[in-house]
Amino acid sequence: MPSKRYKKALESVEASKFYPLKAGVEVLIRFPKAKFNETVELAFRLGIDPKQSDQMVRGTVPLPHGSGKTVRVLVFAKPGAAADAARAASLQGSQAAAEAQAQAAATDTVSGERLNCQGGPDVATTFIGGFARGSTVHVTVTCTVNTSDLTYIGLPVSVTLTEEAWEPIDTHRSL
Repeated sequence: MPSKRYKKALESVEASKFYPLKAGVEVLIRFPKAKFNETVELAFRLGIDPKQSDQMVRGTVPLPHGSGKTVRVLVFAKPGAAADAARAASLQGSQAAAEAQAQAAATDTVSGERLNCQGGPDVATTFIGGFARGSTVHVTVTCTVNTSDLTYIGLPVSVTLTEEAWEPIDTHRSL
């Protein structure tokens, strides 16, 4: 036997109607509240083959007020913009050329990943031990991405992504 709350929720929805995402969220907000933390699940048809290991997609989206718990994430991924920038800088013959090449490599990698950095990626290049053979190049790439196009509810959100990489200065670089 359905509860009063459930019956009241059914009255506010047309079962045969398809709702766009924004309208669906508005309908959910008008539902009677429960005495527990409610959950909303969304399913998307991505057109991928889940049997292929390189096409697996999993993830969650935090709500604006979060769960109150600290979340730690460990990611094993291919090297990104910082690794490309550090490698490009380690091959150059002068410090100025290394810094310019690091900026260019980071910009190319970020644009290739289709990230829309606000103002472009910020690249900080440091030479540990000076710019000489046996030294190390440390590159930090920071990119602020506006995710308002990803949050369909319309909340303006921006995320700052930061990546660091170290690369020894190539002993066979051009002099």
